[in-house]
Amino acid sequence: MKRRMQKWEAVKPNVLLFYICYSVFIISTMFKQVLVLGDVMGQIYQICLVLLALTCIVSISRMPKKKMLLLYLITLLIFVTKITTGSSILLSLWLLIVAGRNIKFDDIVKYDLMIKIPALIILPCLYFSGLTYTNIYHRDGEIRHSMGFANPNTFSTYVMAALAEILYLRRNNLGIFDILLVIVSIFLIDYYADSQTQITCIIVLAVILFINKMTKKKHRSIKANVFKNIGTFIIDHAFSILLILSLCIVGVYSLSPNGAKESLNELSHNRTMFASEMMNEYDVNLFGQKVELIYGDRARQTGEDVRSLDNAYVYLLLMYGLVVTVLYAFFMKKYMQRARLEGNIIRYIMLIYLVGGLMEHFLLLPQTNIFLLYFSYMLYNDMNKNLPREHDMKEIDG
Repeated sequence: MKRRMQKWEAVKPNVLLFYICYSVFIISTMFKQVLVLGDVMGQIYQICLVLLALTCIVSISRMPKKKMLLLYLITLLIFVTKITTGSSILLSLWLLIVAGRNIKFDDIVKYDLMIKIPALIILPCLYFSGLTYTNIYHRDGEIRHSMGFANPNTFSTYVMAALAEILYLRRNNLGIFDILLVIVSIFLIDYYADSQTQITCIIVLAVILFINKMTKKKHRSIKANVFKNIGTFIIDHAFSILLILSLCIVGVYSLSPNGAKESLNELSHNRTMFASEMMNEYDVNLFGQKVELIYGDRARQTGEDVRSLDNAYVYLLLMYGLVVTVLYAFFMKKYMQRARLEGNIIRYIMLIYLVGGLMEHFLLLPQTNIFLLYFSYMLYNDMNKNLPREHDMKEIDG
């Protein structure tokens, strides 16, 4: 009993507040389709943001003056985008990153799974019991269940996210158990939601992680070669490359004849068409704007036409503006470089999320991409002096 009391007394107030706020954040986003809780969850979410903001103020005030000034400037910019866009996505992400002081990233992942896995069991039970909003979609005559979420793709994304977190934590012990988890996850998504993007991401992720485990060689020097340098460059700059690719795809679509447009639409399930329409309707500005989106559930309820924007890169550029997009690209480059220099397989997982961003915007959401909180580790753990330099580093595959 004394040991437990000592353990709780040793927990720092900001850490305890972070976990409380994080719990509220995840629960409020996952359970907002429950009939009784829908409106309450929105109010709790707003309270959570306020508490996180207070935690961030305390955390930033303890930083060195130059770093403190920089963080306050970034915080101010993000609050400006909250006003101009009306969206809390970037704000919640930033507050979670700054509030995650004194917490190991792996501990956050473990805690996240403690919430997500029970929720992924409870919500489908509530859905089939008629206690959540019933959003049923159809594709090629097949029924797609939302399973207690707003959209079948949302359910699939949470399953994919939970699996990615499990594989990350078990990165050094991958085996038959993990293969079974991958098979079960693909079956659940395919049978109930038929979300092709998430299934593809799971397959590619599993293949990459298992190949990485089987070919892992520590601290073995390999002479630099053209292919290695090209691969490193592509992964480090994946966000910028995929952003440019997204804009090129939209541009090609706009200039293509009708036959080619139909092919692109069929391949992307109309995502390219919606992205092109949004690019024609909204101009890219510095600090973002309110982009009106109408997804399937609202369209069915109101009779309005669907106006979706699933490409994460076009979404970020139009919704949050050029300044935030450039900063996002810069910090994502730092993210991939840090993970590579530390030999962390998280860069492979983030790469899958980045590629998935061409078809979905789960890349940008902290509730479905916990790996964004690795930025918190980077912010509070200055490991640069312990890392090898680019020109003389040994090859570290993680």
